[in-house]
Amino acid sequence: MNRQFRREFQAATRGKSWEEIVAAGKYASEVMWSPTFSDYEKGLSDRIVDEVIGSEFYHGGLLGREVGDYLLPAKITGQDPRGNLDALSNRTDHVFVTASLHEARHYKASSAGAVYLVEPDGIIGADENELRLAILLLETPRAKAVSRRFGKYAALGFTLRNCCKAIKCGRARVLAVLE
Repeated sequence: MNRQFRREFQAATRGKSWEEIVAAGKYASEVMWSPTFSDYEKGLSDRIVDEVIGSEFYHGGLLGREVGDYLLPAKITGQDPRGNLDALSNRTDHVFVTASLHEARHYKASSAGAVYLVEPDGIIGADENELRLAILLLETPRAKAVSRRFGKYAALGFTLRNCCKAIKCGRARVLAVLE
């Protein structure tokens, strides 16, 4: 996502409500999707991963998984509980886990499934869509006000923690079925 696009996004969302800005950001991050991170995005992704290393990870998904099973990407299994397999093809190559039990419960509810305690396997990183949404939101007047009051890194940390809850991995092993 280049600087020119970010400037155009800010101009298009000036004067909009926070909800409208977030909705526009989600749409833009999907439209501008790219499988590779810029150096800036890679740095932010690494920061997010560093913050969650050592955390317990959860996955809210389909029922029927047992301890020891591996959760595999939708592209491999052909199963997508939210029915997005075709619409969001860029999100089918990974398994998404979170360090937030609340977020896992949200995904459990959207798939009428279960919450699992899992161990990510392979390289982990931030979800491209969520990270790019966070970058767009960091440049809004509201985030800039937080930066002026509390410092640039306070706003960055807050935005990353609240927007980037999904961590992607190649697969994840079920350690326990929680709900």
